[in-house]
Amino acid sequence: MPRLFRIPATLIGAWAILMLAATNSLAAPAALVIDIVGAKNSSIEAFTEIEAGGTVDLGADGRLEFLDYNSCKNVVIIGGVVSFTARRFSLRGGKIIDETRGRCPKVISLSKEGRTGGVRLRSPPGAMRLSARPLFAFTGSNSGSATQMRITPKDAPAITLPIVGRQLRWPEGRDGLANGSYELEVLSGDGTVSKRVPFEVAGSARKGKMTIIRMN
Repeated sequence: MPRLFRIPATLIGAWAILMLAATNSLAAPAALVIDIVGAKNSSIEAFTEIEAGGTVDLGADGRLEFLDYNSCKNVVIIGGVVSFTARRFSLRGGKIIDETRGRCPKVISLSKEGRTGGVRLRSPPGAMRLSARPLFAFTGSNSGSATQMRITPKDAPAITLPIVGRQLRWPEGRDGLANGSYELEVLSGDGTVSKRVPFEVAGSARKGKMTIIRMN
C-alpha cells in the first residue's frame, strides 16, 4: 500500500495565514473618491471607497478626483483606466492633471448594529482627537441613510448638524468646538441612531484632517 505524504501542520498554518493576509489585502479600501464625472463605472460615485484590485474606466475624457490612502495624496485624473492595489495606483491611457500632498484621514468603522471600531491611518495610538472644525465623509453600504450628526459636549446641550451628499462640513459662520470631551452619533432618516463614539478636541482651532465614517 503506498505511503501517504503528510504536510506538516506548521506549514499548513503558515499557508493559511498567508492566504488570509492576501484576502484581507485585496479587500482593503485603497482610495476615497472625492468627485467623479463621465466614468464608465456608473456605480461609482462621490464618497465611494475603491478597494484594492478595483479599477475605474474614465474613457477618453472622464474626470476622477480621489484621496489615495497609501500616499495620502489628492489626485485628479482625466481619461484612461485607473487601477488600485494595496500599495499604489496606476494609470493607463490618461493624464494626471493634479497631485498634491494631503492629510491621512482618521477612520471610524460603524456597523448597522451599532458596533464601532476606530482605525487611524498612519496615526499614533491613543484617544481619538478631532479638530475644532471637523470634516466628515460617510462611506459604506448604509452611508446613504445618514441624515444628521449629533455632537454632545460633556456638560452642555447637544449640537445637531446636517449630512449633505455623504459629507459634513463644519458651517463657515459657526464657532468651532471648544477644547474638551465629546461624543458623536449618526442619525438616519429611518430613526436609527448609532452607538456613541467618544472623541476629544484639544489645541488648534484650525481645520483638521478628514474623518471617514464607514457604515456597513
